[in-house]
Amino acid sequence: MPVSGLARQLANHCAFVGWDGRCLQLALDPTVANLRGAGAEQRLGAGLASALGCEVTLEISIGAAASEAETPALRRARGDAERQARAEADMRDDPVVHELNRHFDAAWVPGSIRPVD
Repeated sequence: MPVSGLARQLANHCAFVGWDGRCLQLALDPTVANLRGAGAEQRLGAGLASALGCEVTLEISIGAAASEAETPALRRARGDAERQARAEADMRDDPVVHELNRHFDAAWVPGSIRPVD
């Protein structure tokens, strides 16, 4: 979608509520309500209209629906946490790593393991 900046952040923190072919209803995560602004909403609406090829009315509410559904930002954070946990488990379960730790009397520095994608 051809939006960036604050409009993109706004989109990333919204959950889908409904679409009737003309009106798109989104719910903004209340923890980032400060992202909501007339300019950002207008740019997001224009980007959606461009991407969908039709006139779009955008309705953004702040509240409960966003906490019940996964926003793109929450999905990305969950994926990052899952990749991090897999990387740590891979290091913890690797026999070569165990041998290196034993041989050098070493230990991993907490937070130093990073997933490679």
